[in-house]
Amino acid sequence: MQGSSPASNQLLDLYVPSGEGPFPVIVYIHGGAWKGGYKEGEGALLAREWVPEGFAVASLNYRFVFDAPFPGMFQDCIDAIAWLRSHAGEYRLDPERIGVIGLSAGAHLSGVVGIAEGDEKFVRTGPPVQAIVVLAGFFDLTLETGHWDCGQFPVNPEDDFSWLYPHRRYDAKIARSMSPALNIHSHVPPVLIVRGAKDDIAPEIQSLLFRDALQRQGIPVTYSVYPERGHGLLEPDVLQECLKFFRHHLQFQQ
Repeated sequence: MQGSSPASNQLLDLYVPSGEGPFPVIVYIHGGAWKGGYKEGEGALLAREWVPEGFAVASLNYRFVFDAPFPGMFQDCIDAIAWLRSHAGEYRLDPERIGVIGLSAGAHLSGVVGIAEGDEKFVRTGPPVQAIVVLAGFFDLTLETGHWDCGQFPVNPEDDFSWLYPHRRYDAKIARSMSPALNIHSHVPPVLIVRGAKDDIAPEIQSLLFRDALQRQGIPVTYSVYPERGHGLLEPDVLQECLKFFRHHLQFQQ
């Protein structure tokens, strides 16, 4: 599969409550196996749920892997958050209260973005976001420690995610660089990890590796499992838990 949109100029959809603000911002990064998906549908769903609750919602586009292997798509997401901060006054946003959420590959991207403050792999990284929510995600992409050979999700030797890498072959150094579980630092904000017990796409071990890495560094982390859910987690009960988490960590000014 070849990419078709190599330009780094991307669009985002921004939904802002009525009123003076400034409003806290929830940034949504869609999934799609790093090579598909779009900002509109799920972003609009989250906006319908959360804008009436007093949050601005930004849903991002980013280049896909065949157009922009590491670090391209990650940089696009970082740049989008920098853009939101730089235009905060224009759109009644609070640049000091930004949270990020993603599903599946978007959860992986959210993890990378959430820990990227000052990271030399990227340019224009700003201050850390204030909260991270990851749904059905992937957090250790290395073959060495990511347990991709577990029975639930065995690695096909002909598809070791090599298509993620600039030279289309597995690179252990790059895999480590884009693995949130292996890059935790003291400024990582609180994290909510959510998975469905019936998820047959994102293996449980991936969420556990991220949780354990955060705990070892003393980062506040909430681990939530929905027994009857699979990989699709944008359901009302899950969204209510996410909203509660964001309300707590993106507190409204008194």
